[in-house]
Order: sequence, then structure tokens, then C-alpha cells
Amino acid sequence: MRAISIITTACTLLILSACTPTPVSDTYYYQFNTPLSNQGVVFNSTDKHAVLVKNVDIVGVSDSPALVQVLDSGITHLANYHQWASNPSKLVTQYILAALNHDESQFIFTPSGKSTKSIGPSWVVDVRIDQLVGIKSNQAALTGVFYLYQFENSSKELKGQFSFGFEQALSHEGFPELVKSHQLNLDKLVALIREKLSLMESTDSQ
Repeated sequence: MRAISIITTACTLLILSACTPTPVSDTYYYQFNTPLSNQGVVFNSTDKHAVLVKNVDIVGVSDSPALVQVLDSGITHLANYHQWASNPSKLVTQYILAALNHDESQFIFTPSGKSTKSIGPSWVVDVRIDQLVGIKSNQAALTGVFYLYQFENSSKELKGQFSFGFEQALSHEGFPELVKSHQLNLDKLVALIREKLSLMESTDSQ
């Protein structure tokens, strides 16, 4: 009887342990430290050119809610406990738009689909991102292409196609540092968009 009692107790403990929920790790959410935008202006200034910024298209695994790493072995790893606070395409679009409007320039950047009132749009910026990942040697990588279109006689004409590829070293390990490095790469992209757009605008006006 004693042996049966021991076996019964052991079985009961086994069942209870199987029913006990496994502790779940905390999930961390990240977003960019978006710069303040100067887009408080009303679209009524004749010396400004309106530029529509389309929603950024992030393709492939980089559009995952989880932060993406490419390991030394070449295997792609999704950090399921480290996720973007919102859809990555939305976060990147918001950041690029705010960063473009952060400094005074000849352009007013506005989301595609928003009315520019008295200013007819002159240009369209269309960005596609192929990689928004952490890579070996503790770096962040940003690759893709952007297109610049100009409105002429109510039609949109492609004026330039520009590939980009940026890598930014992390100051130290960790996902918060990976996000900071992603933001620095986006700053490089914003600077490149500004450069190409200004160059094409000055060439066109000559």
C-alpha cells in the first residue's frame, strides 16, 4: 500500500508540474527617437517646393515585427522578444518624413495623399528597403533603393534611381544599440535623399 501511495503522489506531482505555466520572458518594444519636425508651416509659400514622400516599402524578412539579425553562419534570426513598437514600414516612414522636415530647406516634405493646398507637388520620393538588419561584427545594415519622380504637366516622370547601402557599428552590444545604429543609417539615407533632390532641382531650374 505504501508503494502504491508513493507512486500515486509522484504521478500527482508530475501532472501538476505539467500544468504549471512556463514563465514567459518580457518582450521589449522599440521605436526611433524621431527629431522634431518643422512642418508646422502652412502650404502657402511660393518659394517652397512640395515633395510627396510615399510610404516606405520594406520587403522580405526585414518587414518582420521582430528585430532581425543575420548571424555569422548566415542564418537569419528573428528576435521575438525584441520587437518594433509598430509596423516597421510605418515607423521608418514617419522617421524619414520628420527627419527630412527637421531642417529648413527649399522643400516641404509631406506624406503621400495629404493635400498641399496652394502648392502643387513638384517631386515624389519613393523608398524601398531590402535590408534593415543587424549583421555580424556588431553592425546595423540598411540597403535598398529610392526613386525620385517629378511632376510635369500633371504626369509623374522618373528622374532618378539611387541604390544605397549603409553600415553602422554599434557602440556596444544590445538591441537598444542596434536600434540607435539603424537610426544613424536612416540619417545617412535622409542626407542622401536631400543631396540628390537638391541637385536635381538645381539642374532642372537652369
